[in-house]
Amino acid sequence: MLGSLYYSFTTYKIGLSPKWVGLENYRYLLAKDLNFERALLNSVRYTVLGVPLGIVLSLLLATLLNQRDTKGLPFWRTLFYMPTILPAVASAYMFGWMFSYRCGPVTAVLRALGLNPVNFFLTDTAHWVIILFALWGFGPGVIIFLAALQGVPRVLYEAAFVDGANRFQSFLHITLPGISPVIFFLLTNGIIGSMQAFQIAWFLRDYALPKSASVFLGTLVYSNAFGGTGVGTAGGMGYASAVAWVIFAMVMVVTVLNLWSARYWVQYEQI
Repeated sequence: MLGSLYYSFTTYKIGLSPKWVGLENYRYLLAKDLNFERALLNSVRYTVLGVPLGIVLSLLLATLLNQRDTKGLPFWRTLFYMPTILPAVASAYMFGWMFSYRCGPVTAVLRALGLNPVNFFLTDTAHWVIILFALWGFGPGVIIFLAALQGVPRVLYEAAFVDGANRFQSFLHITLPGISPVIFFLLTNGIIGSMQAFQIAWFLRDYALPKSASVFLGTLVYSNAFGGTGVGTAGGMGYASAVAWVIFAMVMVVTVLNLWSARYWVQYEQI
């Protein structure tokens, strides 16, 4: 980390000697690099939409699996977790094929219904394809939520039922407070991971994903690290290190704010 911090103040490409340029990398990044603006917008959109939707979907499925009369629980756990263990490359190309304009099954269904097919990768829907891919890996969240739900004392639900509370009231006032530490954990890690998203946007470029949708902060670091040589060309290890440290600063600020807000909505069990 200290090495990358030093390189962020230099123009440096592998095989060449680093040259000190001070804050020039940061000035160019924040004032002139349009790719950084696109990457920041895409990453923020991906985080704001993808992380909450992933948490809600995981909690919904975990709640369904937590019902006492659920049969084949080990099978459903395995089924929901399988997308997580698939290689990211294979998953990305699978999504590219599914939404392919020429031969994808989604296009085939639209044509069968008499609707005009949509080129998902050349319109604003490309952002939703990427977010849908983020939801594809909901398995770990389901397993973590399921463990948290099973840790909420049943006696609380029985007492609420005696007092006349319905299922929604029990979920709102018992379940959510009881699993709030897990929600906080998944929210924090989801934000950190989404701000570093790389795989889906990088691999879907083969499906003509527009640049406006394919540039993320993670891909910006990679492309610059193995791109140009320095300031003005927006490339090189030095410039990529500057981008990485800006990402680190933004994620740190968001994480600190999240930690600060936790005191108002996260409830830990008092023993």
